[in-house]
Amino acid sequence: MAGRIAPGRRLAAWKDAILKSVNERRLLLPGGPDVIETAPEAERAAAAEPAPRAERAAAAGPVPDAGEAAAEPSGSREGAARRAEENWLTASLHELIMPASDEPRVLPGMRVAARYQPAVAEAYLGGDWYQAIPLDDGEVLLAVGDVAGHGLPAASAMAKLRHAITGLAFAGHDPAEILGVLNRMLCRLRPDVLATALVARYRPADRTLRWTHAGHPPMLLARSNRVERLLHPGVLLGVSEDATYTCGSVRLHPDDLLVMFTDGLIEKRGGDLYEGLDMLSRAVAGAIGPAPVASSPLPPALPSAVAALLPPVVPALGVAPTAPPFTPPVPRDRLTAVMDAMAPSNEADDTCVLIAQVTGAPA
Repeated sequence: MAGRIAPGRRLAAWKDAILKSVNERRLLLPGGPDVIETAPEAERAAAAEPAPRAERAAAAGPVPDAGEAAAEPSGSREGAARRAEENWLTASLHELIMPASDEPRVLPGMRVAARYQPAVAEAYLGGDWYQAIPLDDGEVLLAVGDVAGHGLPAASAMAKLRHAITGLAFAGHDPAEILGVLNRMLCRLRPDVLATALVARYRPADRTLRWTHAGHPPMLLARSNRVERLLHPGVLLGVSEDATYTCGSVRLHPDDLLVMFTDGLIEKRGGDLYEGLDMLSRAVAGAIGPAPVASSPLPPALPSAVAALLPPVVPALGVAPTAPPFTPPVPRDRLTAVMDAMAPSNEADDTCVLIAQVTGAPA
């Protein structure tokens, strides 16, 4: 095809671009639970069951470079080297977009922790992503998403979608408008791409969360010891240019936790996503459940028959023995406890987890 870049030249161009970006970046561095459903019944029914994978792939058109990958002998030394180089490029691109961070971050009105877990596979990085940033109007953008596929095509499409969502949020658009624009962009400019996303804006002034999702698993709301699903679904991104989206809204309380994730966390071979959601909800509920009662600092009383055989305790210098001081148990960090409970169900798929904890005094 005219204008087609050969695989070796394309990988070389990617490598040069990523190395340039890495160097520039280094120069800049200083060293069954209850369900809350807000969507109309017809909208939920339309979005409940995505089309089968084969139908969606046919509707989306051919995936770029699939023929090139198939043309390479899977066991050849050249093919293995090329796949290794592509994995390295994908990992570098992913690290530039979403640098790893193990510590929670403080944003307006909340603390946020995120984790990316790559799949255990040769082309182990794909299109899963998250975003959590403060916006100019004092609100916070929270989002997770997933582009179908693995490797460079999925990672590059993921980067475009993540940056587009961020730019639209800074322009003041609400989550429904963001997903509407994103869907039209994919249908017109990237008909080969299918994606899911969950986008939310949090307003700390009155602790209001507005959100919607497109073909994506619902987020969980953990309040006190109760876990609920926040449902307001929309159509998968990239399927129909006519798709429209609306927002749900909920008032959050101090210490509430929002758990957002991609489907690798709940997808399990032989099971369905609803079963995975139930298991995840139970894991979150167990992580935020009541802490075990602290044991008494004093030893249990001895039976009288045993105590009679022991020599009497003589106070030193006339000072009566005292019990050791009581040390109250350290309160658990709910954010860390829930993150520690997150374990992907499907090791063949990459996973993103984003957890936000509401801070601040009651309004």
